[in-house]
Amino acid sequence: MEPLTLARPYARAAFELAQEQRALGEWAHKLAFAAQVAADAQTAPLFGDPRIASGQFAGLFLPEGEPADSPFARFVATLAENQRLHALPEIAALFEQLKREAEHVLKVRVRSAAPMDASEAERLRDALKRRFNRDIELEQSLDPAYRPKAKFMFADSTLKVIKKLKDSTGRMLWQPALSGMANPVPDTIDGYPYVINQDVPAMAASAKSVIFGDFNKYIIRDARDVTIVRLVELYAAAGQVGFLAFSRHDGRCLNTNAFKYYQNSAS
Repeated sequence: MEPLTLARPYARAAFELAQEQRALGEWAHKLAFAAQVAADAQTAPLFGDPRIASGQFAGLFLPEGEPADSPFARFVATLAENQRLHALPEIAALFEQLKREAEHVLKVRVRSAAPMDASEAERLRDALKRRFNRDIELEQSLDPAYRPKAKFMFADSTLKVIKKLKDSTGRMLWQPALSGMANPVPDTIDGYPYVINQDVPAMAASAKSVIFGDFNKYIIRDARDVTIVRLVELYAAAGQVGFLAFSRHDGRCLNTNAFKYYQNSAS
C-alpha cells in the first residue's frame, strides 16, 4: 500500500480530534515533532522490533512534557498498536494540508533565479490573495539538488529574532535539539540546521541578514602556510619575547544557485 494511502485515514482522524479541541496549531506542532523522530535514521531499525513494547516505543514520539493520557498521546499509542508509527511523516504532511484547507490558506512555493526581497514577496502575496481569495503562505525555494546538505547562516542577534517566529500553524520555526539518540539531531530552523557567523550582517534595513544553502559549494583556500616570526629585541626592555604570525586565505562561491539570502526591507 502506498504511504499516503496508508496515512490518509490517520491524518483525517488526527485532524478531527484537533478540531474538536480547537487545537489545530498545537497538533500540527506535535505531529511535526513526531514526524521528525520517525524520519531519523536511528529510529528506522526500531520499527517492528518485537523486543520493544508498543507503549514504550510510542513514548519516543511525544514532545517533552506531553501527558501520557492526553489525546495526542493516545493517538500515537494507537499508531504504535497498529504498527503505523513509520507513517508519521506522511500523516503530518496530510494533516497540514487539511489544516490549510480549513483555514483557507494556500501554500505557494516560488522558485526564482534570484531571491526576492521582502517588498517583492509581499506584492506577490497580495496579488495571489486577490486572485484566489485565500490567505497565502509564500515559500521561496532553493533548488532541490542543494537542499539535502543545506543549512542557515546568520548572526547571533538574528537567532534571537528567529526564536520568536511561528509558521501559519502556530509552530515555532526554531526547534530544540533531539537528545537521547545515538546521533542527536541539532537545533533546527524549519527542519534545517544552522550556523552562527558574526560576520553576517545583523537584521537592519536592507541588510542581507540570513543565508541559506549548501555551503559545500563555497570553498576556502589557504594560500600559504602560517608563518611565525619570533621577536627577541623588540620587547627586550620589558624582558619579554614577541611572536608575530602571518597567514593568507581567500574564498570563492562555486555555484551561486546553491544559495539564497533573505534581505530585510528598506524600512
